[in-house]
Amino acid sequence: MKVSIVGGTGAFGRALAARLRDLDFDVAVGSREQQRGWERGVELGVRGGSNEEIVRDADLVVLAVKSNATLETARELAEGIGETPVLCVASDLFFTEHGIL
Repeated sequence: MKVSIVGGTGAFGRALAARLRDLDFDVAVGSREQQRGWERGVELGVRGGSNEEIVRDADLVVLAVKSNATLETARELAEGIGETPVLCVASDLFFTEHGIL
């Protein structure tokens, strides 16, 4: 199964990519910046590229972006994602001077 992790260059995305790689999934990590996606892919031993590139041939797309960017990112990638299932792992945490809400 080809799993593409949008925002896969962040801490959560990298950890998920490494775990899925270890379970023998075909993993791709993406970034808004193609070069960054490629570099993280090499570091992790998975495919890498821009978010737009990695969603096109995926069996599952994981949105691992910050919650405030989720909707915009999904809209930007909608054409490439098409009918592919999407798993969103964004949480809606708010950091304030009093802690996390």
